[in-house]
Amino acid sequence: MSVYLKIVFLICFLMFSCKGKKAEVLNETNGQDKSLLTNANNAEIYGFAGDSFTDGALRGFLGLSKTEGHPYSCLELNETTKKGKFAFSDFRKNEVVEFSFEKNANSLYSMALNGKILYLRKYVEEGESRVFLTFNSKDAESESNIRSIKGDEKKITAYTDGSKHEDEDFDRCRWELQKQLEFQKEQETFGKEEAQRHKDAK
Repeated sequence: MSVYLKIVFLICFLMFSCKGKKAEVLNETNGQDKSLLTNANNAEIYGFAGDSFTDGALRGFLGLSKTEGHPYSCLELNETTKKGKFAFSDFRKNEVVEFSFEKNANSLYSMALNGKILYLRKYVEEGESRVFLTFNSKDAESESNIRSIKGDEKKITAYTDGSKHEDEDFDRCRWELQKQLEFQKEQETFGKEEAQRHKDAK
């Protein structure tokens, strides 16, 4: 092999080696960045079906008008920032209620507003992560208390609880709220039209 070919071969080999090392470094760096982003975004999302507690006590606590429409809602809790936010299916687009909260004990949190305290406890029921909301601190003291309260029909207006939305962000939860609201409206419209048709047929 001529000296010239040896030099060309050596240059190509060095370029390939450097390119490979650069790719490894970039992949490693990207992996670290992705990990950092995942750890930094320590928010958990919970979804709630409408109920009497949400319609009245919870919305009143948040400074919202009460309703009997049982709107669905989304809750975000961020342990890193100690910030949270609520959105309801009857909200306008991008409308949210933001708040700060404190961690009182393992899985127990509280939010103070207008002289009143809302307690939030994370718990697990049949393998599903959930969050329990109440204004009674004793009710939120333990999972056994929660199970007892949920089995008491007289307490049904004293709490609400929601399920955790895995691998989902707040915007996705809100999008689902809008879809549920649209479906409800379609069902209401269909029901009215059916009632009118029956009335006209008589």
